[in-house]
Amino acid sequence: MMSFISASIWEWVMMVVISSLVWAVFIHLAYRRKELGLLLFPYAMMSVLGARYFAAHHEGIILGFFIMMLCVLYRDSPLNTDDVPAWMKALGARAFAHMSEHDRALVINAGKCVGVLLLSISVYWNVYACVTDVLYPYSQARALSSLIERGNLQNERMMSGWTRLEATKEERQKWEGAYCGGGDKCIDFTTWYPADLIVANPYFSKNLISNSQDGSSYLLWYQPAGQAKKDLETWKNEEEPALYFTLYQPFYFKDLGYNRADYIEVRYVHLVRPWKDQYKASTCSVYMRRDVYRKVFHKEAPKGMVVDIS
Repeated sequence: MMSFISASIWEWVMMVVISSLVWAVFIHLAYRRKELGLLLFPYAMMSVLGARYFAAHHEGIILGFFIMMLCVLYRDSPLNTDDVPAWMKALGARAFAHMSEHDRALVINAGKCVGVLLLSISVYWNVYACVTDVLYPYSQARALSSLIERGNLQNERMMSGWTRLEATKEERQKWEGAYCGGGDKCIDFTTWYPADLIVANPYFSKNLISNSQDGSSYLLWYQPAGQAKKDLETWKNEEEPALYFTLYQPFYFKDLGYNRADYIEVRYVHLVRPWKDQYKASTCSVYMRRDVYRKVFHKEAPKGMVVDIS
């Protein structure tokens, strides 16, 4: 997973420094309460699994682990001044010995202000994210379910695209039975499909994804050898979907014998996803068959191939 991350040397240094500070605090607290094994052994097990299965979006699991450990350590003994290392106390005592009462008060108040400022930044980010989530859609689930209900399309065939990754010969050899319908320079993962129908599924009593493996309504990371070739051959012989969810690439249509001109790209929602005090905007689209477009919107499809209803 690290191969997908682009970070500067400075960013790597900061990650190491911050991580070391966090670990120093937790190891110190756990050692004082004789809970060092409870801290280190579960984390070591997660690290073994994480080396193979973790991705960046799993970092919340690690955060949850540290929060749990903090609760356990506090349960054993509430945090107090005894938790401050002796060398820090000695350093502080020597510094305070050369200060007047007024200067000590200034230092203490300055420390409190810095603490409040640091916490305020986090509060500001959370308020900004909450306001953004209230004002704008974060997920396409509602908009897509409304579109499906509007056209009474629940019983129509809806299909998700798949993932085709460029791969060298050496990379292909790492995947037993890897297949690529586009030649020998890629790998098709037909169990990796977009999230649109997955997130809309809870609004309906049936699985909307017609081309999911074994009727699953969720994303599958595991793909048996030969599965991709079998899936693509099967999909070719099935009815063209009324709604086709995929990012546009010619092979998504050509490889299955579909004509791109038979579909209208309908942009049905603009998503806004916050990050701290910024946000990322994106548009969700679906390829809708022209006859289905007439059924939903009660008019002929325009000459252009893109319609924005968001």
